[in-house]
Amino acid sequence: MIKKEKVKTFLKYTAPLHLATWELTEKAIDKVKNENYSELEEYMKREEFVHKLKMQQAKIEQELAISERIRTAETVEIEEVFDSKGNGSVGLGVTEGELNLGLKGSGQKMTKRIIRFIGFQEIEEFIEEENL
Repeated sequence: MIKKEKVKTFLKYTAPLHLATWELTEKAIDKVKNENYSELEEYMKREEFVHKLKMQQAKIEQELAISERIRTAETVEIEEVFDSKGNGSVGLGVTEGELNLGLKGSGQKMTKRIIRFIGFQEIEEFIEEENL
């Protein structure tokens, strides 16, 4: 059987985000075992908020990396498709002594983003353009 500390060491060097998730989960489990639910609920809300902030930061960093690669690429091809559909209905039916009420809804979301970078600009040209 693999020891927990060996797995943590392995994750530390290969998948640090998985290690962070593991450690946060362990902390949450310890709090549940101590039956301190109000503190756990507050902790989970705080961690969820931090997670949302980190996700926003990661999206911003991704866009910055893409924009930097666009700036240094010789040719860039971008294809984006965004589509979302939704509908819903409410129904009421009355028959002999029966009343039926129903709700129905459906949704569809499609997102497609393909960015192709071809080649690199010469670094000297790029530096000269920056200095102008």
